[in-house]
Amino acid sequence: MLKVLKIAFFMLIYSSITSYSKADGASLIKTLNTSTIREASKAISISTSISTSTPTVNPVPREIKSSHAEKLYRRGSDRLKLRKYREAIQDFTQVLRIYPKIPEIYLLRGGAYVQLGEYPTAVIDFQEALKINPKIEKGYYFLGNVNFLQQNYPDAILALNQAIKLNSKDDEAYLLRGKCRFSIQDNQGAISDFKQVNLLNPKNAQAYFLSGGVSFKLEDYSQAIKELNKALQFNPNYSDAYLMRAGSRALSGDKKGAIRDFEKAVTLFEQEDRITQAQKARDLLEELKKSLNNL
Repeated sequence: MLKVLKIAFFMLIYSSITSYSKADGASLIKTLNTSTIREASKAISISTSISTSTPTVNPVPREIKSSHAEKLYRRGSDRLKLRKYREAIQDFTQVLRIYPKIPEIYLLRGGAYVQLGEYPTAVIDFQEALKINPKIEKGYYFLGNVNFLQQNYPDAILALNQAIKLNSKDDEAYLLRGKCRFSIQDNQGAISDFKQVNLLNPKNAQAYFLSGGVSFKLEDYSQAIKELNKALQFNPNYSDAYLMRAGSRALSGDKKGAIRDFEKAVTLFEQEDRITQAQKARDLLEELKKSLNNL
């Protein structure tokens, strides 16, 4: 039973990290907008001066002077929001033929390529944006994310190091770098990054969950439970955290507590329509109950 639990939860840790990275890809379009990029870029460019005002942000890059190019840009942005990624790429490509030195548009087009799963092409666009303006912190984050999605962890870490160098308070960059480090067996480095996330954002349940996952991997179940308790404090309906804590409790001898967590995980998975996960949790729950009956 213990061996089955360990295998099941190792698989859970890796699947949770992978699924979250894909969610990062999905959120790329949401965060990839001109205002975000330009604000970050301007903030870096004026970092040597003291300013209490927020930079004025224009929805259309100021480099675009042609009304035709502006229409293409606006249409591409609208198509991006509608998840018409191929059409958005076509519009941004036409804009870049007229204005080939606007980094924001390379980032937007790269984000669309990510959504289509065309990661190598996305890498080229992100690199081109950073070649034009090497101080766009989010550009390094996006480059790190797409390298992570390709399981190119060393290059992902290099990009995220640069993002953190430009913005040491970017909790998203620390979180993603922690997942990269976990993936290359740098467990202590991963824990360090996840802790930094929670220093910057004490309510980030995902970071507590991932810290718990590393502790579980290291067979430090008491520490895993502490981290998972924090994850559930800030997200009481965190199904994966209940499942992970169930395994940690079972492997540390608290089988009754494990059963409660398994039952909660099954309920939440069913509510989330995650049928496969619900069945796996149910199977582990039945195995645990059988082991109790055989005592």
